[in-house]
Amino acid sequence: GAAGQMYLSLELAQVLETAQENSKKAQDKYTGIDMVMLALSVIPPTKELFEKHRISPSKLNTIINDVYYTIRCTNQILRN
Repeated sequence: GAAGQMYLSLELAQVLETAQENSKKAQDKYTGIDMVMLALSVIPPTKELFEKHRISPSKLNTIINDVYYTIRCTNQILRN
């Protein structure tokens, strides 16, 4: 069958655009789920959900950085 045109809601388009911008700032080659999560934490209506659970963008960023640090350390140990 013919492929149809895909449409995104304004909110989803904003999330994806913000995630891509964050990836570029971080000099990442790809836009990962971590950048999508950060974007979701700053764009309504999902922003309110993060706020309700007391997860600020900076707190989320700290968590993401901690996870990546752990992965890097684990990979270093496995290589040795």
